[in-house]
Amino acid sequence: MVSSIFAILVLAAAPVAGILARRPLADSNRPRTVIYIGSAINLIVLGVITAAIDHWHDRKALDALTLFLPKWQFVAWSLSALFVSIMISFGVFAIRSKLDRPPSAIVMSLLPRTSTESAVFVGLCVLVGIVEEFLFRGFAFFTLSSVFRSQALAITIVTISFALQHGLQDAIGIARAFVLGSVLAVPVLVTGALLPSIVAHSLVDVFSGLYGVSVMEWFQNRRSST
Repeated sequence: MVSSIFAILVLAAAPVAGILARRPLADSNRPRTVIYIGSAINLIVLGVITAAIDHWHDRKALDALTLFLPKWQFVAWSLSALFVSIMISFGVFAIRSKLDRPPSAIVMSLLPRTSTESAVFVGLCVLVGIVEEFLFRGFAFFTLSSVFRSQALAITIVTISFALQHGLQDAIGIARAFVLGSVLAVPVLVTGALLPSIVAHSLVDVFSGLYGVSVMEWFQNRRSST
Protein backbone atom coordinates (compact mmCIF):
# COMPACT_ATOMS: atom_id res chain seq x y z
CA MET A 1 0.00 0.00 0.00
CA VAL A 2 2.77 2.44 0.93
CA SER A 3 4.69 1.76 -2.30
CA SER A 4 1.54 2.21 -4.41
CA ILE A 5 0.65 5.50 -2.73
CA PHE A 6 4.21 6.78 -3.06
CA ALA A 7 4.42 5.79 -6.74
CA ILE A 8 1.13 7.51 -7.55
CA LEU A 9 2.14 10.57 -5.53
CA VAL A 10 5.44 10.88 -7.38
CA LEU A 11 3.87 10.37 -10.79
CA ALA A 12 1.25 13.02 -10.04
CA ALA A 13 3.69 15.46 -8.45
CA ALA A 14 6.41 15.25 -11.12
CA PRO A 15 4.47 17.19 -13.80
CA VAL A 16 3.36 19.79 -11.24
CA ALA A 17 6.93 20.25 -10.04
CA GLY A 18 8.12 20.70 -13.63
CA ILE A 19 5.62 23.49 -14.23
CA LEU A 20 6.13 25.20 -10.87
CA ALA A 21 9.89 25.29 -11.42
CA ARG A 22 9.50 27.72 -14.33
CA ARG A 23 9.09 30.94 -12.38
CA PRO A 24 11.76 30.34 -9.69
CA LEU A 25 14.31 29.39 -12.35
CA ALA A 26 13.32 32.28 -14.59
CA ASP A 27 13.74 34.75 -11.72
CA SER A 28 16.83 33.12 -10.24
CA ASN A 29 20.18 34.86 -10.30
CA ARG A 30 21.99 31.92 -8.73
CA PRO A 31 25.09 30.57 -10.52
CA ARG A 32 24.39 27.58 -12.72
CA THR A 33 26.69 25.36 -10.67
CA VAL A 34 24.62 26.12 -7.56
CA ILE A 35 21.44 25.19 -9.45
CA TYR A 36 23.07 21.95 -10.66
CA ILE A 37 24.20 21.02 -7.15
CA GLY A 38 20.79 21.85 -5.69
CA SER A 39 19.12 19.64 -8.29
CA ALA A 40 21.60 16.86 -7.52
CA ILE A 41 20.79 17.02 -3.80
CA ASN A 42 17.06 16.83 -4.51
CA LEU A 43 17.61 13.83 -6.77
CA ILE A 44 19.71 12.03 -4.17
CA VAL A 45 17.09 12.58 -1.45
CA LEU A 46 14.30 11.37 -3.72
CA GLY A 47 16.36 8.38 -4.83
CA VAL A 48 17.20 7.35 -1.27
CA ILE A 49 13.57 7.58 -0.16
CA THR A 50 12.42 5.58 -3.17
CA ALA A 51 15.11 2.94 -2.63
CA ALA A 52 14.13 2.61 1.05
CA ILE A 53 10.46 2.08 0.19
CA ASP A 54 11.34 -0.38 -2.56
CA HIS A 55 13.65 -2.31 -0.22
CA TRP A 56 10.90 -2.45 2.38
CA HIS A 57 8.33 -3.56 -0.21
CA ASP A 58 9.63 -6.13 -2.71
CA ARG A 59 13.00 -4.86 -4.05
CA LYS A 60 11.89 -5.21 -7.67
CA ALA A 61 13.37 -1.85 -8.69
CA LEU A 62 16.57 -2.46 -6.73
CA ASP A 63 16.90 -5.89 -8.30
CA ALA A 64 16.44 -4.33 -11.76
CA LEU A 65 19.06 -1.71 -10.90
CA THR A 66 21.59 -4.33 -9.82
CA LEU A 67 20.79 -6.83 -12.57
CA PHE A 68 23.94 -7.15 -14.67
CA LEU A 69 23.33 -8.48 -18.16
CA PRO A 70 25.92 -10.45 -20.11
CA LYS A 71 28.42 -7.96 -21.49
CA TRP A 72 27.30 -8.24 -25.11
CA GLN A 73 23.64 -7.74 -24.16
CA PHE A 74 24.46 -4.74 -21.98
CA VAL A 75 26.52 -3.10 -24.73
CA ALA A 76 23.98 -3.91 -27.45
CA TRP A 77 20.99 -2.56 -25.51
CA SER A 78 22.84 0.50 -24.22
CA LEU A 79 24.16 1.49 -27.63
CA SER A 80 20.87 0.74 -29.37
CA ALA A 81 18.85 2.86 -26.93
CA LEU A 82 21.46 5.62 -27.09
CA PHE A 83 21.59 5.60 -30.90
CA VAL A 84 17.80 5.80 -31.25
CA SER A 85 17.59 8.50 -28.58
CA ILE A 86 20.25 10.63 -30.27
CA MET A 87 18.58 10.20 -33.67
CA ILE A 88 15.31 11.37 -32.12
CA SER A 89 17.13 14.35 -30.63
CA PHE A 90 18.66 15.17 -34.02
CA GLY A 91 15.18 15.06 -35.52
CA VAL A 92 13.83 17.39 -32.84
CA PHE A 93 16.74 19.82 -33.36
CA ALA A 94 16.01 19.78 -37.10
CA ILE A 95 12.33 20.50 -36.45
CA ARG A 96 13.20 23.34 -34.08
CA SER A 97 15.55 24.79 -36.69
CA LYS A 98 12.97 24.58 -39.45
CA LEU A 99 10.24 26.13 -37.28
CA ASP A 100 12.67 28.64 -35.77
CA ARG A 101 11.68 27.37 -32.33
CA PRO A 102 14.74 27.20 -30.09
CA PRO A 103 14.34 25.75 -26.60
CA SER A 104 12.74 28.03 -24.02
CA ALA A 105 14.80 30.87 -22.58
CA ILE A 106 14.80 29.14 -19.19
CA VAL A 107 16.29 25.97 -20.67
CA MET A 108 18.89 27.94 -22.60
CA SER A 109 19.89 29.85 -19.46
CA LEU A 110 20.55 26.56 -17.65
CA LEU A 111 23.00 25.19 -20.22
CA PRO A 112 26.65 25.20 -19.12
CA ARG A 113 28.94 27.95 -20.39
CA THR A 114 32.32 27.19 -18.81
CA SER A 115 34.43 24.05 -18.45
CA THR A 116 33.66 23.91 -14.72
CA GLU A 117 29.93 24.19 -15.36
CA SER A 118 30.19 21.53 -18.05
CA ALA A 119 31.93 19.11 -15.67
CA VAL A 120 29.29 19.61 -12.97
CA PHE A 121 26.54 19.37 -15.61
CA VAL A 122 27.87 16.02 -16.84
CA GLY A 123 27.83 14.71 -13.27
CA LEU A 124 24.26 15.93 -12.87
CA CYS A 125 23.25 14.19 -16.12
CA VAL A 126 24.63 10.88 -14.82
CA LEU A 127 22.70 11.34 -11.57
CA VAL A 128 19.53 12.24 -13.48
CA GLY A 129 19.88 9.09 -15.58
CA ILE A 130 20.29 6.89 -12.50
CA VAL A 131 17.55 8.39 -10.33
CA GLU A 132 14.93 9.02 -13.03
CA GLU A 133 15.31 5.56 -14.54
CA PHE A 134 15.19 3.96 -11.08
CA LEU A 135 12.14 6.03 -10.13
CA PHE A 136 10.11 5.97 -13.36
CA ARG A 137 11.01 2.85 -15.31
CA GLY A 138 12.00 1.01 -12.15
CA PHE A 139 9.99 1.66 -9.01
CA ALA A 140 6.89 3.31 -10.50
CA PHE A 141 6.69 0.89 -13.42
CA PHE A 142 7.00 -2.27 -11.32
CA THR A 143 4.61 -0.93 -8.69
CA LEU A 144 1.91 0.03 -11.18
CA SER A 145 2.38 -3.23 -13.06
CA SER A 146 1.47 -5.07 -9.87
CA VAL A 147 -1.46 -2.76 -9.14
CA PHE A 148 -3.01 -2.83 -12.62
CA ARG A 149 -1.76 -6.28 -13.70
CA SER A 150 -0.74 -4.68 -16.98
CA GLN A 151 2.76 -3.68 -18.08
CA ALA A 152 1.36 -1.77 -21.05
CA LEU A 153 -0.87 0.42 -18.88
CA ALA A 154 1.88 0.91 -16.30
CA ILE A 155 4.50 2.00 -18.82
CA THR A 156 2.00 4.33 -20.53
CA ILE A 157 1.21 6.12 -17.26
CA VAL A 158 4.88 6.30 -16.31
CA THR A 159 5.91 7.67 -19.72
CA ILE A 160 3.19 10.34 -19.68
CA SER A 161 4.29 11.49 -16.23
CA PHE A 162 7.94 11.42 -17.30
CA ALA A 163 7.13 13.61 -20.32
CA LEU A 164 4.99 16.08 -18.39
CA GLN A 165 7.64 16.56 -15.72
CA HIS A 166 9.59 18.34 -18.46
CA GLY A 167 7.06 21.19 -18.17
CA LEU A 168 10.01 23.52 -17.83
CA GLN A 169 10.34 23.06 -21.60
CA ASP A 170 7.90 23.84 -24.40
CA ALA A 171 5.49 21.49 -26.18
CA ILE A 172 8.24 20.21 -28.48
CA GLY A 173 10.44 19.38 -25.50
CA ILE A 174 7.60 17.56 -23.74
CA ALA A 175 6.83 15.56 -26.89
CA ARG A 176 10.52 14.67 -27.23
CA ALA A 177 10.57 13.50 -23.60
CA PHE A 178 7.55 11.26 -24.25
CA VAL A 179 9.19 9.61 -27.25
CA LEU A 180 12.50 9.20 -25.44
CA GLY A 181 10.71 7.78 -22.41
CA SER A 182 9.07 5.20 -24.66
CA VAL A 183 12.44 4.25 -26.15
CA LEU A 184 14.09 3.96 -22.73
CA ALA A 185 11.30 1.65 -21.56
CA VAL A 186 12.12 -0.99 -24.18
CA PRO A 187 15.33 -2.39 -22.61
CA VAL A 188 13.58 -2.64 -19.24
CA LEU A 189 10.56 -4.42 -20.71
CA VAL A 190 12.71 -6.89 -22.65
CA THR A 191 15.61 -7.54 -20.27
CA GLY A 192 14.30 -6.48 -16.86
CA ALA A 193 17.51 -4.48 -16.30
CA LEU A 194 17.75 -0.72 -15.77
CA LEU A 195 21.44 -0.17 -16.56
CA PRO A 196 21.12 0.09 -20.39
CA SER A 197 18.42 2.75 -20.03
CA ILE A 198 20.47 4.57 -17.40
CA VAL A 199 23.48 4.70 -19.73
CA ALA A 200 21.41 5.88 -22.69
CA HIS A 201 19.48 8.43 -20.62
CA SER A 202 22.62 9.92 -19.08
CA LEU A 203 24.52 10.17 -22.36
CA VAL A 204 21.67 11.63 -24.40
CA ASP A 205 21.23 14.33 -21.73
CA VAL A 206 24.95 15.09 -21.92
CA PHE A 207 24.77 15.23 -25.71
CA SER A 208 21.72 17.51 -25.73
CA GLY A 209 23.04 19.82 -23.04
CA LEU A 210 26.55 20.24 -24.39
CA TYR A 211 25.99 19.99 -28.15
CA GLY A 212 22.29 20.61 -28.79
CA VAL A 213 22.67 24.31 -29.57
CA SER A 214 25.57 23.60 -31.96
CA VAL A 215 23.51 20.95 -33.76
CA MET A 216 20.61 23.39 -34.16
CA GLU A 217 22.95 26.06 -35.53
CA TRP A 218 24.35 23.50 -38.00
CA PHE A 219 20.85 22.75 -39.25
CA GLN A 220 20.10 26.48 -39.55
CA ASN A 221 23.32 27.16 -41.48
CA ARG A 222 22.68 24.21 -43.75
CA ARG A 223 19.13 25.38 -44.45
CA SER A 224 20.20 28.95 -45.16
CA SER A 225 22.93 27.81 -47.57
CA THR A 226 20.54 25.72 -49.74
